[in-house]
Amino acid sequence: MKLFFLCFLVCLSTFAQDNPEDYFESRIYEVGITYSIPQGQYLKGIQSDKSAENALGFSGSYLINPFKNVGNLSLVFIGPEFNFEGLRQNTFNAPVNTDGFYAKHSSFSLRAKVKYVPILVSKKILPSLSFSIGPRRFSSKLMEQIGEDQIQKVDGISATALSYAFEAGIEIRRPGKTKKYGKISLAYELANAVKTWNRDLLGFDPQYVLISPVKVVSPSSIMLKIQLINYR
Repeated sequence: MKLFFLCFLVCLSTFAQDNPEDYFESRIYEVGITYSIPQGQYLKGIQSDKSAENALGFSGSYLINPFKNVGNLSLVFIGPEFNFEGLRQNTFNAPVNTDGFYAKHSSFSLRAKVKYVPILVSKKILPSLSFSIGPRRFSSKLMEQIGEDQIQKVDGISATALSYAFEAGIEIRRPGKTKKYGKISLAYELANAVKTWNRDLLGFDPQYVLISPVKVVSPSSIMLKIQLINYR
């Protein structure tokens, strides 16, 4: 956080000296990878020695200056953002052989994003803040590999909840690129309570009857994001 404000002050001190062609006027493209780490009660709710909790994913957004049509600059850009993440569970609570079975745990969100860019001109380092809100769908599917090229779904559970994300990042200009950046940021995500499988108890009885107990969790996580940014 101290680094964020230091970058803000350094950039602001030279803001009035820049070429008008270097200003960010109309839109922002963002795309990259994510690494999500569950927190608190959510971590306890999905934690199991049979499945990982942290998940890799990818995200992207397209943001616009809401005042571009009237010829004004804006410190705020708005638009849609998506994020997908998932992981695979190969071990189950079962007294029988479960080779060929696996579970996929994933989530997909599509949120309205507001990004605050305090410096609207190309600098070597830029700070940014953002907030997003929208639906997030959580899904778990139990799959069976029944042939070399054939997979079938055995069962599944899904739920959708309103979710939120708060993000702070530092953007570093790519060499030789006036308006293209690499960005590293941390986001805090949370969502309303949803039903999901108890990963620790998910499995089969001796007759291969599926055991899939359900529990309620309130998702919250810290997400590391590494992205490529293109300003226009």
